[in-house]
Amino acid sequence: MKLLVFSDSHGSTFAMREALRRVRDVDYVIHAGDGAPDLFPIAQEFSVTPTAVRGNCDLAASLPLEETLTVEGTRVLIVHGHRYGVKFSFAQLIADARRRSFDLVIFGHTHERCEQYVPAENGLPAVYLFNPGTARAGDFGVIDIRGKNILMSHGSVYDIG
Repeated sequence: MKLLVFSDSHGSTFAMREALRRVRDVDYVIHAGDGAPDLFPIAQEFSVTPTAVRGNCDLAASLPLEETLTVEGTRVLIVHGHRYGVKFSFAQLIADARRRSFDLVIFGHTHERCEQYVPAENGLPAVYLFNPGTARAGDFGVIDIRGKNILMSHGSVYDIG
């Protein structure tokens, strides 16, 4: 299953449309907050399944603060990240993901790309962290999940080629 991931578009829809034109065979399109309501008409336009959460700038949106998916047995948590203090540390996010048995956490808020594997330790499960960066600057992410194999990558609609 292929997930196309955005965050922090802040009203700029160009990158989302352009990434959907370029990335083929997308099963889900995800927005991790701050501009999330803009995803729904675009997802309909491209006939893809949208999932989005409310960010700290999506105050009027009636979106949830978190969403969960199970993709090929992989448990995915989607949050914006502001409630976890991700601009300062991922510790709270990692602890919550482990406590709730999530394999992968997709988040935004920092406007910085992140793909991190946190290995199992002291009886605590491993967890993957992924932030696509900011769609306002052209960033997007692609996550390919095949069972427990998770391949994460970043792209920019401004990359040549």
